[in-house]
Amino acid sequence: MAVHEAGHAVAFHRLRQAGILAGRITAARIDATGGLVAIEEQAGTPTRAGLEAQITCRLAGRAAEALVLGAPGTGAGGDAGSDLALATGLALQLELSWGLGGGMTWHANPMARLAADPHLRDRVEAHLQRGHGRATVLLKESRPLLDALAARLEAERVIDGDPFEDPTTVVAIRTGEASRADREHPSPAQTASVAGARAVTDGDAPPSAGDGGSVGSAPPPPGSGTGGSPDV
Repeated sequence: MAVHEAGHAVAFHRLRQAGILAGRITAARIDATGGLVAIEEQAGTPTRAGLEAQITCRLAGRAAEALVLGAPGTGAGGDAGSDLALATGLALQLELSWGLGGGMTWHANPMARLAADPHLRDRVEAHLQRGHGRATVLLKESRPLLDALAARLEAERVIDGDPFEDPTTVVAIRTGEASRADREHPSPAQTASVAGARAVTDGDAPPSAGDGGSVGSAPPPPGSGTGGSPDV
């Protein structure tokens, strides 16, 4: 759940930074029944880019689960208020209500048309796949941000206000970025140390007692949520 909701929040934060979405995060929380990221949106007339960005945010929880945990869980699906349902509704309205998809014909009952029209289903699925792909790219680019916020949510359960304006998250992000930079660009001393360790363990002699176990192993990741946020 922490990973899922952090995905929603990071995607909205990045798209707001890019000027595509407007508003602010007012809270993020997880509990026994699910989680949510509450957003106070600014009024305005959405463009196609804005609607596609909303689809991206809706699917970012699922994308975060796949990125961090290795596979998505059931948290994005379920009832009519789920992430997948709301993202599908946005894609349908884009195509059939707002004239921003393949044509300008207005339809009174988009869901009935979806059930009867396989070509429409293909267009809606294409919107969802693009949104999920964009969410994955955003989250990969912002992995320290995603990890830091997921860790905060797992520990605190409730974050009031915008977590990206909170020094606690900022410090954790900087620490994560520094750690990742060390892994990607190790110093000569670190490289020599790793090479020396390989020289010892790659031989025929077994490692000495106490050398077993995975270096830098992490505790199991948090489980995926069962409920996507009605707000994001």
